[in-house]
Amino acid sequence: MARVRASRPLFDRLHFAGALLGLLVVVHLSIMVDRGFDRGCFGFSEPTATVECELVTSSDAGTLMGVSNATWGLGYYAVLVLLGLLAGALDARRASTWRTIRAAVLTFGVLYSGWLFYVQATEIGAFCKLCLISAGITLALFLLVAADLRAAVPAPTSEPAMKTRFYATVALVAVALVVADLSYFSGLEVASAAPQTEAAPSLAAAADPVPQAPPAAAVCQYDDSVPVYAEYASFLQLGDPYLGSDKAKVVVMEFIDPNCPHCATMHPVMKQVAESHGDKAKVYVVPFMLWPDISLLPIEAMYVAAQDGQYYGMLEALFAAQGPNGYTPAQLRTMAEGLGIDGATFMDRLSRGLNREQIVRRRMQISQMGIRGTPAVMINGRLVHNSSKTVACLRQMIDEAAAAG
Repeated sequence: MARVRASRPLFDRLHFAGALLGLLVVVHLSIMVDRGFDRGCFGFSEPTATVECELVTSSDAGTLMGVSNATWGLGYYAVLVLLGLLAGALDARRASTWRTIRAAVLTFGVLYSGWLFYVQATEIGAFCKLCLISAGITLALFLLVAADLRAAVPAPTSEPAMKTRFYATVALVAVALVVADLSYFSGLEVASAAPQTEAAPSLAAAADPVPQAPPAAAVCQYDDSVPVYAEYASFLQLGDPYLGSDKAKVVVMEFIDPNCPHCATMHPVMKQVAESHGDKAKVYVVPFMLWPDISLLPIEAMYVAAQDGQYYGMLEALFAAQGPNGYTPAQLRTMAEGLGIDGATFMDRLSRGLNREQIVRRRMQISQMGIRGTPAVMINGRLVHNSSKTVACLRQMIDEAAAAG
């Protein structure tokens, strides 16, 4: 008697239900991507600006051939649902082909999920929880397929083993959950994100104020609540622009967001410090993306302008044009042309987004340093206390760091 790969009804039902579950997860992921993960990875947390899911989905690993993984995921699970229906509805001989195709689709899914996990672990340093759930579902379905294909038993060729009521019930439940998910989040206002754990009502509230002058008898001090970041030298890259002498021994890092009002106020302070102490300190201004929806593009513009030696020129132009809604591409082009950069070349480079992965990776690294707001200043890896972010204190602290060797 001919032997045909024939799934048992339980296997087909589990695969169908699992594919629908994966589809629900990806639908929810798509909703969260559209909202900018304003309330955490799952959408039910307090508003936050540092969200691992957003870091992953906005990186280069978040797309395949220019299409987001969320969109690919919708198609992937829709195909698995369709293949599950065909495998359960047809007789064993005809269903065998569809089960083989289903196994091939799941094999690709497992390999791609494994690659994404590797990238998140080794390059991004953050994990998208919804992506991990989807990967777990894919792995479970793959293992079911592997067990299913090993069950080569004599197969009847007459009646399919599908239980229509089960498939219809599971499908209706899935549709109801999708409708509920879409309805709930479409009626929920997108929250404003803050770099702290609590929500901030505005851009100004999300930034640390800059003291105009140190109080009388104030002591210039570091913020000991944040551990010393001993790896500050490895954080910086060879091409990072800085102010000061290349022979200077002290490293000063200021973390800013181009949309941060207090960062614009702090910038003249840092320029004065760099002018007077450039022989002792290299002063780096490092972008810390607080609001991905409005900050990613202008930070990319800073790095693009750096190719024409206008990193700080672009930064000052961004500070001068700050507004509540970020910057349009047309505004960025005008700024670039005002700095003597060819507009068409600038926009072509900007559209490529070649620095996006670095921007996202640095955002996570800076968060891991313990920094939660901007502007923030580090001297040789030690965070300067908010009360000491003055010209006088920064000069004194650089002198002390230089003397200490």
